[in-house]
Amino acid sequence: MPQHARQQERPLWFCLYLPRLGLELFTRSLADEAAAKPAALVAQHRLCQINGAAQAQGLRPGQSLATAQSICPGLAVAWREVDREAIALAHLADWAWRFTPRVSRVPPDALLLEISGSLRLFRGLDRLQQQILAGIRELGYSGLPGMAPTPLAAVALARAGLCPDPEALAAELDCEPGLEGSLRRAWTEAVAKAVRPLLAHLPIDHLDLTATEQQRLMAMGLRTVADLLRLPKKDLGRRFGRQLLDHLDRLTGRRPDPREAVTPAALFNAELHFLEDVSHKNALAFPMRRLIAELVDWLRVRQLASGHLCWTLSHPRHGDAHIEVRFAQPQRDPARFLELSRLHLERSDGLPEVATLALRVDVLEQHSGRVDTLFPLLGEEDRDPTALVDLLSARLGRGACLGILPADDHLPEQAWQTLLPEQVSKSNRKNSQTVSDSIISSRIGPRPLWLLDPPQSLTSRDGRPYWHGALTLQRGPERLDLMPWNPARLPEPCLGPRDYWVAQHRQGGHCWIFQNLRNQRWFLHGLFA
Repeated sequence: MPQHARQQERPLWFCLYLPRLGLELFTRSLADEAAAKPAALVAQHRLCQINGAAQAQGLRPGQSLATAQSICPGLAVAWREVDREAIALAHLADWAWRFTPRVSRVPPDALLLEISGSLRLFRGLDRLQQQILAGIRELGYSGLPGMAPTPLAAVALARAGLCPDPEALAAELDCEPGLEGSLRRAWTEAVAKAVRPLLAHLPIDHLDLTATEQQRLMAMGLRTVADLLRLPKKDLGRRFGRQLLDHLDRLTGRRPDPREAVTPAALFNAELHFLEDVSHKNALAFPMRRLIAELVDWLRVRQLASGHLCWTLSHPRHGDAHIEVRFAQPQRDPARFLELSRLHLERSDGLPEVATLALRVDVLEQHSGRVDTLFPLLGEEDRDPTALVDLLSARLGRGACLGILPADDHLPEQAWQTLLPEQVSKSNRKNSQTVSDSIISSRIGPRPLWLLDPPQSLTSRDGRPYWHGALTLQRGPERLDLMPWNPARLPEPCLGPRDYWVAQHRQGGHCWIFQNLRNQRWFLHGLFA
C-alpha cells in the first residue's frame, strides 16, 4: 500500500472520560441551584466521588463518610451502584453514535470514539470536540477529553487530564481545502505530533496496570512512560512478563488494538435517579424535561417520531407506577411531549415518593416532517389540529375524543365507526376515504351527520309523522332492508325494511326519518346540521 494511503487511513481516537459518572447519575436530575449543593458518592462508607461544592468545603475522595458529614453537615449522599453505572455508560455510548459509528465502551467510566472519518462532517476536530463536550453537559454529565492515534493513549491522557488543544492545532494545520483525505491526514499528524511529549511525561499510575505492577515499577525508580520505553524490552519482559510489553506496544501503536463497536439501541430507554425522594409532582418537571430532551435528540438523529411515551415512577418501598401518554399522531415536539406528560402526571395517582423516573419509547415510526408554505401567515406554523385532540384527551380522559370514520355497510347504524385518535392512522384514513367515496357514489339520498342511537319513535296521524308538529316529507323514499345474515343491534320495532325520507319540521330544520314497512311505524333517525 502506498505511504500516502497508509497515512490517510491512520486512525484518530477520541476518549470521553466521565470522572463523576456515578455521582452525576443522581445530580443530573437536579436543577442548577440544587445541583450546586455539596454531594458525594459513597462506597464502603468512604467518599469515592464528590462534586465541586463538596470539594470547596474541604472534602476529598477517600475520606470516611462520618468525617465528611462532620465537616459538611448538609452533604447529600448517594450510594454507589456499579450496575446502574454500566447501564448509563451503555446509554451514553448509544448517544455518542451520532458522532461516529465506531464507538466503544471503556468500563467503568469512559467512551472511545474513532473520529477520523467524521472530521470533514464536523469541519475539524476543534468543532467536533466542542459539540461532544457541549452535548454531554446538556445531559447533566461532566466529561474530560483525550485524543491520540491509539485508543490506550487516548484513554490514559484523558484520565490524566492531558489533552492537546484542538484550537491551537487548528491554527497550524496545513491541508488543502475541500479535500477530505487532506483534512484527515493533517489532523491525525498534528495530534500525533502533539501527543508524543504528553505521552512521554505521562505518569505510569495512569496506565491500565495492576496496583502490584505499578508498585514494582515505582520501586525501581520508574515514574513516566518515557522511563519505561528507555528500558530494553527483553529485560522488561523478563521482569514483568509479556503482558506489560503488549500493553506498551498497544499504547504506542506498535501493536494493533482493535475495539468492538457498540450497536445502536433499537428502542429508547432512559432513567433518572434522585439524591432524595421526591414527594411533590411539580418537582418532577425538570427531570421530565431532561429525559424528553434526550428522547427528542435520539429521535432526530434517527429520523424517527413516536406517539406513545411510557413513564415509570419507582420507589423501593412503594413499587412502580406507570403513566402512558398517547398522541393523535407520531411526533417529536419537546413542548408537546412535556405538556401532555405533565397533564397525565397530574391526573394519575402516582406514588407518595419517587426515587427513580424512567422513560421508555418502543413505538416508533419514520418521521414524515411537515409541509411548509413559502409565505406562511402569522401563527400558521403553530397550527396543528391534533394538538387540541391531545390536550382534551389528557384533561378529560383517553376516551373523551374519538375519531369517526365511514365503514363499508349500507345500514346507517353500521356505516361508521369510532376509533381512538392514535388509531386513526394514515392507512385507515386512506382506506376509509375509499369506502366513503364508494358509499357516496352508490347511495341515493343524503346522510345526516348526527344519528340517534337508537332511533326515536314518532307519533303519526292519518299516516303522517309528527315531531314538534307535523313533518313535511320533502325527499324520498329511499328503501333500505336488513339482510338476515347481518342483523343490526336495534329494538324490535325498528327491524325490517325501511323507507327513508328527508323531512322538514315547523322550525325550518331538516331531519331524517324512516317508516318501518312491517308495522307502518315512523322513527326519527338523524338530524341535518
